[in-house]
Amino acid sequence: MASSKLEFLAAKVASGASVKAAAAELGLSERHAYRMAAEVEFKQLVASIRSEALSGVVGELGVAAQEAVRALRDALGGASKPAEKIQAARAILSSLAPLSELCELRSRLDALEQSNNQLRVAR
Repeated sequence: MASSKLEFLAAKVASGASVKAAAAELGLSERHAYRMAAEVEFKQLVASIRSEALSGVVGELGVAAQEAVRALRDALGGASKPAEKIQAARAILSSLAPLSELCELRSRLDALEQSNNQLRVAR
């Protein structure tokens, strides 16, 4: 289990602070902080903290994207001028291909990771 100093240092670095600045805030020597930062546990902790933060942001963006799609659909259906309808339709369609590709890549990556995990278990 990570010590509170290691957790604090990792949280600060994960949020963008330098090791030097985080060490000063924690009252550690810079040298000791860099030694802590070189540990595998520290690197894993920073990666985990960043992953959790990113996951929250992605969730919020997903909600915002749903609202944006609704707004575009409303604009598409409520537009009185053909040019407005075309603009809304283009906005919707231009998002479709990259998102579809991303979903496909994610699915393929998940399958590869699952195969890799099965191979590790079989050994």
